[in-house]
Amino acid sequence: MAPIRKQPQGPVSLVAEALANSGSLERESIDDQVLALEQTIARARAEIAQMVEDQYKNFLPEAISDAQSLSLKIESVKSLANNQLDKINTVLSFTPNSDSRELSDAKRKLADTEHCLSKIAVLSEMAEMFQDMDLLPDDEMSLAYAQLLVNAKEKLKALIAAASENSDEDELFDARVLPSLSEELASQRERLIFRLNEWWSEFVSWQSHHEENVLTLSVWPSQIEAITEKLSALQLLNELDSKLAALTRFLLSNFCEPLLMTSPTSGAVSNRLTFESGGVVNADKRKIRLALSTNETRPDAMDALWSLTQLFDNLHAELGPIHVNGVRLVALMGKKMAPRLIELIISDCLTPAIPADPSETDRFQRIVDSANLFHARLQEIHFIPENASSFEDFVANFDTLFMDRRCHKIIGDGRALITADLHNFVEVGTSYSEDEATVAEFETAFDKVCMKEKENSAISDKDARLDLGEPKLPKLLQFPACKVSDTMVKLVDLLESTLRSAGETDSQKSAARLLETGRNLIELFIVLTPMRHENALSNVPQTAAIFYNNCYYLAHRLMTLGFDVTPAVAKALDVKEFRVTFVDFVPRLRQLAADCIERQLVQRRRELSATLSDASLFDNLKTDARLKQCEKALRSCTMQLEQLSNVCKEVLTTTVLAKAMGNLVAHLLNSLVKMFVAKEDIASSDAELSAQALQRLLSSMEKLFVVKGRQSEIHRFCESAYFRTKELTLCLQGSMQEIADRWCDGKGPLAVHMTPVEVKQLIRALFQNTERRAALLAQIK
Repeated sequence: MAPIRKQPQGPVSLVAEALANSGSLERESIDDQVLALEQTIARARAEIAQMVEDQYKNFLPEAISDAQSLSLKIESVKSLANNQLDKINTVLSFTPNSDSRELSDAKRKLADTEHCLSKIAVLSEMAEMFQDMDLLPDDEMSLAYAQLLVNAKEKLKALIAAASENSDEDELFDARVLPSLSEELASQRERLIFRLNEWWSEFVSWQSHHEENVLTLSVWPSQIEAITEKLSALQLLNELDSKLAALTRFLLSNFCEPLLMTSPTSGAVSNRLTFESGGVVNADKRKIRLALSTNETRPDAMDALWSLTQLFDNLHAELGPIHVNGVRLVALMGKKMAPRLIELIISDCLTPAIPADPSETDRFQRIVDSANLFHARLQEIHFIPENASSFEDFVANFDTLFMDRRCHKIIGDGRALITADLHNFVEVGTSYSEDEATVAEFETAFDKVCMKEKENSAISDKDARLDLGEPKLPKLLQFPACKVSDTMVKLVDLLESTLRSAGETDSQKSAARLLETGRNLIELFIVLTPMRHENALSNVPQTAAIFYNNCYYLAHRLMTLGFDVTPAVAKALDVKEFRVTFVDFVPRLRQLAADCIERQLVQRRRELSATLSDASLFDNLKTDARLKQCEKALRSCTMQLEQLSNVCKEVLTTTVLAKAMGNLVAHLLNSLVKMFVAKEDIASSDAELSAQALQRLLSSMEKLFVVKGRQSEIHRFCESAYFRTKELTLCLQGSMQEIADRWCDGKGPLAVHMTPVEVKQLIRALFQNTERRAALLAQIK
């Protein structure tokens, strides 16, 4: 229990004795009287400092139990010292020659004494405040307790400020008194804050589980005044702000954000947020429960706003009557959460609802109306201040927002198509031969194109891709028949629809945005596809072939877009001489396709080289084991090329496939030729068997270049390597005379396809060193 204040027992005799023994002021000098007063106050200050330390620092039991003695001591000193000061001042006012130095010093000393007494008076006030704090009930009058703390803090600040003008004696006094007072003030403040924190944890609490978020409010309608007093005390101590900040953060992150960003896992939206009372035992408690959802899909915007309205209406029903120092508690909460709440509604409710299609504009307007009603309702119940920002600025930029959303959706759809797997193929282009088109047909086809542009007759996307009956472009400008991924067809359709939309819009700014978005689609394809499909493009030949076709198909469509969309876009941009051109992307797309197919060819060439890595593959073929090993290696090479041809045949155009296979066959044949011309000695049996193996290999390679049952065109696509290998076969089977005939003094077919060095090396390896061989070597220059 707090100590009971004692009644005064009479003045302390310390100053009284000094004054009694001092004699009459008229008989003694003023200096003596001032000196006596200074000594009296000095002794009193020492006693007061000791009492302060005993009570507030050392916590001596007798000092704590007799807390009023400090106040009585200070009051006695003040009373006696003030009486003595009044007498001295009276004498000074009637003393002649008051301008003398002696009197000036006395007046200065009296001024110091008065300053010291003023500090003692402040100390007296603080002592009384601390006594009043101890006498207050523990659970009541929190606001009065807080006000005493604030006043005591102001007094302590005044003492600390006055300490800067201290004398040496004052500094000793302050060094003993001020720390003790500061500790007592801090102790009293922590005592009150601890009690208020305990009350706050009962008044409002929250917790989050893996299944639900729960906010518990304990509000006694009959004790609104007590709640108001405690909240006002917290605010006076600058503790309410942090508590309201934590509460509003929990509401925003654990209630508002889930309601705006996730839809209920099951059941109706109205069942997700529940409001409960505490029952018979805890009838004063109110609980708000939110069922958490693992569903990542966004809820309907109007349902989310309805749920938020229910949440804040229930909060207002419980907290609305409560005031803090004349201000509504919900208004203080609103200042904390209103800016973030408005941002959440804009980012998680209104922004996702922005339509990407003009047909959805009416629904967006209904959502905006619901958001405005929500904003007005929260202003009505004081959760949103009157001067808070609204949704008007957001809605005022609807045209820009709509176009941003539309372009964002186009890019998002394009990204989804670009990153999708390249497994599903569709056929595009027209089937024709280069010799089918004549100049007259070329002119006629262009006349049809021009006529179609004048009549503005659009051709469907399907006809544009597979128009075999009446092609829109001349045959020489048509895309050859092949297969591309269905995602590429959809991407091109998306690009064309974007450009057509640019031609149909009424705003030049919107048309320019859509055109830029179309270019961004192509940039995204060029940058993202090699990264997203890197593994498949490197290891799966058919995927690399599809990507090659995709690049060339896109480049072809970019070159022909001008025929389709230029007039409409030029009209939308109000430009007479305007051409929609994307041809600057064509070289990049072709280079991208070439790099992809080249990487695939490099890998296949490495595999062929690995199969032929044995330099002695054609040595000692007269033994069955060596012969089988040689035939196995050649069959392996043949099977690799045949499998690759079969896989890519259904994807690539005939010409592209033939060129790719020609590259690999040429590498294979050149590797075999180099292997033979590097030998020092070739046995006659090995030469014969090697020639037969090479002939079988050539026969297999020729079949790879048979198109539509026609004669093999291997000589078109790997001419040099093919004829070098044939000449090598003839040399292996021929005599020196036959080799000389095919050389024909550097004018025969052998001289065309093989160098003199290679021919000489073959002759030295095949034939023994005779005069005839020397003569033949001399002829080859």
